[in-house]
Amino acid sequence: MPEMSLDRHAEIDIALGGAVLVELSRKDTSAELCISVGDGGLYQVSLKSSRQPIVFPSDDILTHAGHLVDLHEEFLTNLRQVRYFYSKLPNGQWDMRSDFEYGRSA
Repeated sequence: MPEMSLDRHAEIDIALGGAVLVELSRKDTSAELCISVGDGGLYQVSLKSSRQPIVFPSDDILTHAGHLVDLHEEFLTNLRQVRYFYSKLPNGQWDMRSDFEYGRSA
């Protein structure tokens, strides 16, 4: 099995982050994006922020989430869920961290 391109993954992470930040209010201080992957590559996307318990994901977020799921399917990683956590720093910049969950290998 070939190794996944971390450059392609980073491009998707950056695009997702940019799309998430566009959806936040100026007063938001944090956000969480969750992409859950089911059988057959079906996925669900949810987004919430410090001031908005439900944010409807934009078309851009959904498109980039699909690219992420496709990338993991291409490399047979058995991705089950990824959570991106965004935190606003005191200088106004945003920090991002992520947590990936994988199913058992076949």
